[in-house]
Amino acid sequence: MQNCNPVLTPMYTKDVVRNTVTCTQEDSTVFQRMVGSLLYLVNGTRPGISFAVTRLAQFASNASDKHMIAIKRVVRYIKGTVNAKLPNSNLTGYFDSSWLDNPMDRRSTYGEY
Repeated sequence: MQNCNPVLTPMYTKDVVRNTVTCTQEDSTVFQRMVGSLLYLVNGTRPGISFAVTRLAQFASNASDKHMIAIKRVVRYIKGTVNAKLPNSNLTGYFDSSWLDNPMDRRSTYGEY
């Protein structure tokens, strides 16, 4: 993916990731490795991709071809934002809890169930 085209967002806004047809065992292993590598980036230097990566990590044991396309989009986003930096200023964070955002079980992706 060194010569991939960069994208502006790590995930489509209306993208609904669901389990469909599973991919092969080799592709599933590649997907799990990609998720693990991206989770490492989330913890270290890339908190902006945390939602997309954790949403895709939910399907690590049963990934499909659509999940593989979605995780490659995250990698393409990273490719396009390699030189992005935070300015040296005071940062203020806000939290917007999204209840019932998971269309499969209608539970929140944050907090206890």
